Amino acid sequence: MNEKTVTELLQDLIRIPSENNGVTGYENDVQQYFFSWLKNHDLDAKLTYIEDIPGFDEFPGRLLERNLRNRPIVTARLKGNRPGKTTLLLAHADTVPVGRLEDWERSPFSGDLADGFICGRGASDDKWGLAVMGCVMAGLKEEGCDFPGELVIASVPDEESGGGNGTVAVFASGITADEAVYLDGGSNQTIWRAGLGGGYCRVTGKDKEAIRRIMLEFKEKIKAKLDAHASFGPEFFPLIAKQFYLISQKGDALSVFLDVLPGESEAELKREFESLFPQDCSFRWMSRFLKAADIPEESPLVVNLKKAFAKVTGREASSIGGVQSDQGLVVTFGHTPCVLFGCGRRGLPGSSHLPNEVVEEARLFEMYHTFFEFVKGQE
Repeated sequence: MNEKTVTELLQDLIRIPSENNGVTGYENDVQQYFFSWLKNHDLDAKLTYIEDIPGFDEFPGRLLERNLRNRPIVTARLKGNRPGKTTLLLAHADTVPVGRLEDWERSPFSGDLADGFICGRGASDDKWGLAVMGCVMAGLKEEGCDFPGELVIASVPDEESGGGNGTVAVFASGITADEAVYLDGGSNQTIWRAGLGGGYCRVTGKDKEAIRRIMLEFKEKIKAKLDAHASFGPEFFPLIAKQFYLISQKGDALSVFLDVLPGESEAELKREFESLFPQDCSFRWMSRFLKAADIPEESPLVVNLKKAFAKVTGREASSIGGVQSDQGLVVTFGHTPCVLFGCGRRGLPGSSHLPNEVVEEARLFEMYHTFFEFVKGQE
């Protein structure tokens, strides 16, 4: 598999809009394309519409607020030529909305390669992940499946805005694995072995200023726990500082996102939060929170991923706690250890969710070769 194929596939995927507006999404066309690409490379691929998964509306991981019609998952499987683990690689096909076109220097769906960067919405979050895992599987097939165990890949809809239904649907459809890596944007080639959970609460009451004050005081308590947590610590907070204290108002209600740390009880957090407000207040919670995750630094998953990255790049990947993602949904509903690893550009121009989104082609190639080595080294 020529590494330029990874670039070309990513460009093709960027040129197919797949925006998620937080209520519904438009991933069908890009998922159909990715499915066809896999089939054209003689891979055992399957396209499944979430609404066709028996009982999914009653599945415990279903986020009820989302419309899932015409939003399929794409999965593929490849067996190696000797016994070993089942490794699952996931990436999400949806993107955040483009926003104002005047903020973009070129078309958000151009897929252009310019000055070493591939440009367009989804370049770093998260269509690079689809391109890499698709080409890794195709490359392994070309080499005669010379790897241990089985590789499973899954391209999912509805990751953005805390959706997660696509990831949950992978497991509701019957996929199982021994370990998983989410190839997601934003991590700057840093392994996120831990991840926060959490979700929104909408509070309605007469005294809006009191409600706002209580929300901010509760967030301060969460920050103190984050700073003291071994998998996060005070160096983590700057990653989320901009959005941490956001409170939105719609009509008579104020909404806030409440972070859940690994090992915490969602039920206890909800009870503590509600107990702080005046009696006239009412509460509306998300039907399902994002879930927290915490994978040990010394786990084979982290160790082997670091080893593969070092072999390819000559550099050592750091391992830290990360922000909310679908990582914890894999752990909770797939019963599978999962880390997040990607080549996004968090904190840099053109990073995830910003206008003029890009991914560096050299980093894209590094991730392709890293995951190729990771799968082959799973003895």
